[in-house]
Amino acid sequence: MANRLPSECWEEIFENLDIGSLHTAILIDRRTFSAGIRKLWSNPFEIFEISKSKKIWKILNVYLSYLSQETKDFLLGFSIDIDEISIKKPIFPYVTLLKTFHLANVDRAIALWMDKRKYYFFDDDNVRIANTILRELVIVFLNQSNLTNICAEKSFCTDEQRFDSFFISFARLPNVQSGLSNLSSFHCEGCLPSEFYLALAEICHSITDIRIKCGCVDSVGLNALIKAQEKGLVSFSLDASTDMPLLMKAFSNKYGTLKNLTSLGRYRVPLTAFRESPLESLIIKSYERVKKDYFEPLTTNPVQNLWKLEIDLVGLQIESLITIIENSGSTLQVIHLKWQYVIDGYNAPTLFTSIANHCTKLNSLNIAVNSKTVLQLHEITRSNPLIKSLTLRGDTMPGHRIDISEGIIQLANSGSFPKKLELLQLNYDVMIKNSDALDIFFSNAKTFLIKPLKFQITDGFVGNNLIHKSSDYFLKYGDILEKDSIFWGIEG
Repeated sequence: MANRLPSECWEEIFENLDIGSLHTAILIDRRTFSAGIRKLWSNPFEIFEISKSKKIWKILNVYLSYLSQETKDFLLGFSIDIDEISIKKPIFPYVTLLKTFHLANVDRAIALWMDKRKYYFFDDDNVRIANTILRELVIVFLNQSNLTNICAEKSFCTDEQRFDSFFISFARLPNVQSGLSNLSSFHCEGCLPSEFYLALAEICHSITDIRIKCGCVDSVGLNALIKAQEKGLVSFSLDASTDMPLLMKAFSNKYGTLKNLTSLGRYRVPLTAFRESPLESLIIKSYERVKKDYFEPLTTNPVQNLWKLEIDLVGLQIESLITIIENSGSTLQVIHLKWQYVIDGYNAPTLFTSIANHCTKLNSLNIAVNSKTVLQLHEITRSNPLIKSLTLRGDTMPGHRIDISEGIIQLANSGSFPKKLELLQLNYDVMIKNSDALDIFFSNAKTFLIKPLKFQITDGFVGNNLIHKSSDYFLKYGDILEKDSIFWGIEG
């Protein structure tokens, strides 16, 4: 069957595999090997988890073989023989496969590569070596790759002044305009030099996905880059600690195309401007108290069809969420709601009823429960038989816990058992006083579940001897429990 699938199908499959599964899949046959290599080398500096891997420098040996002879001669003056170190004849044209360029990770890889050769990274001569390798590799990527994504962040391996200088000179590198002509996704730190963004604004006009973190300054250059995008933005993410009125003004003609909005950090993107955006994904997380009418603009959005709603706020108003869920219920697949100090806690049961009555396609639910709403879970699973992930947390004051025993038993016995459930996670602010609750749930799971269940308890969970019964659970229900399920917590 595998050899009947065209390469395009394998490429689509590989987009949804983790790194371990991908390594296994490429060994199926020559066709999967070719498609898998293209996937692995499309974004090698992230796929291979550079922050964890001590062998990431080996990837550089492949790319170093593409350096110009002039650069090789320069490095030879420092006793670095690239021709001796690098791969002689690469099997694949690896550099042409690169799609995502993560600048800081490349710099970290260079630091590890130099450390492997006993070069002290912050020595003046060695800084020259690192600068040369970084610059020349970027030129190689711009000349031979088909870059669609760039991640521009500062490297912890390098002093800030050196990296700022590199960013400022980036747009003057050879072939930068043709090398970035297909750029569609740009991830960055908001505090990078404004000159860097201004230069990109002159070159890049087709970016549809912008993600900004470390938004600590309302950058003129970054605002110019956003304004310059002629097709409008489809996805926008901002993690900011300060107000950004100029940025939001730059956004003024981009609202009509935006489908995915993420706002993180102290500053919350004002939603008034998005009252007519065709939003499909909304993620809002902030540790600052939200105003009562914050979500009001989205309750009247006529073109909004959310598939994902993820909220983590202080002072949340549940009533507005109910309206949003009612409006998008037919398309919602993911609902993750976390709150502190809700304004209208009495509306919590109505929220659960709204989810049960209006949502039918949920596959992931992460929600706070109390003694009343936990008894409504079976109503949600009845109307959403596709649920694969269920996470329960306590709708309570810090330091208190909600007993969910009765809700778990009811969920198991209601005739609405979530048959496709693959993950059940209990947060530290819920507890199970009745130790029979899990026995009842797992016993029914053996009858109904289609796949093994991963059961996880977060640190600090209070159970009735769960920590002592974990081996019993695996002995009795091991055939339906994933091996990496976690039964640990504080004995009740």
